[in-house]
Amino acid sequence: MSPRTGTRWMALSTILGILAWLTPASAADIENVEALIRQGVELRQQRHDVRALPLFQKAYSMSRTPRTAGQLGLCEMALGYWLEAENHLGEALSLPEHPWVARNLGDLTGALATVRTNISEVTIGGGPAGAEVFINGQSFGRLPLTSPVRLGKGPADIEFRAPGYLTASRLLKVPGGTQETIAIVLTKASVESPPPTGAVEAASSPVAPSNRVAADQEPAPTASSRRVAAWVTGAGAGLGLIFGAVETVVWVGKKNDFDNHQAPSTMVHDCATSLTSAGGPECQRIHEDLVRARTLAFVGYGVAAALGVTSAILFATSGSDRSKADMAFVCAPDLGNRGVGCSFSF
Repeated sequence: MSPRTGTRWMALSTILGILAWLTPASAADIENVEALIRQGVELRQQRHDVRALPLFQKAYSMSRTPRTAGQLGLCEMALGYWLEAENHLGEALSLPEHPWVARNLGDLTGALATVRTNISEVTIGGGPAGAEVFINGQSFGRLPLTSPVRLGKGPADIEFRAPGYLTASRLLKVPGGTQETIAIVLTKASVESPPPTGAVEAASSPVAPSNRVAADQEPAPTASSRRVAAWVTGAGAGLGLIFGAVETVVWVGKKNDFDNHQAPSTMVHDCATSLTSAGGPECQRIHEDLVRARTLAFVGYGVAAALGVTSAILFATSGSDRSKADMAFVCAPDLGNRGVGCSFSF
């Protein structure tokens, strides 16, 4: 073959290579691709790489050419998508005769070299054989891996999964431009031993339902809950005592009014329970108030006594380690002295 013929074949192969990059597209599609590239370039000039990326991706999907691949790779490089940037920049540089690539050959070559300094090769080993390897949630195959994994600079969460083994993971900080090695060995999952034969028989016997009912019953109150109940009932006892004392004062006052009541005209004590209507309407009203106050006083003292006893029992059963500040307050009516008797238990 003559030199002239060889030159012709080289030119023809270049033209065919360029045509191979071009996908059938209408004039409208070509205009849309150009518009997307222009918008993407303008956004990158304004340092809006994140907003430019989807425009370049769409242009690349509509027309896969060295130019759309190169523009996409440059944007991915700016955003730190090192592996994707290497792929698209390499794709553009695979056809250096393309007019756009030829004009920007130096920049594209330098960009690809920079991208590769941010990619590391990581050799992943460990066991068991057949364990599936996940990196950042994506499956990369099963052990043993036949070749190192290329990872972009940044954190990489490497995880091993295998049936019958506990899942394990390790976070690797990939520096970029280096060769790293990591190994993870999974631990077998413990197999629970079967229950004893007696337990199986007990579970199948008629007694089992009653056992389950007993197990489902509410647990006995704890010492802390009894202590709270003790304070609540103690407070209730105190309120009952106050109520009874107030009614006792009313009771005593009404009794004095009843005993010392005098008729306006004779100035004689005219109230007595032995008389009809206790001596008249006014005496009867005082006597009714007296009886009501006395009844309420006894009710208050009775409630205070009951709650006080309950509080004392709860304090006594709430644990032997209670502090000396814990005390039970017990009160009961003292009918002989027209009052109430109280005591503290420590």
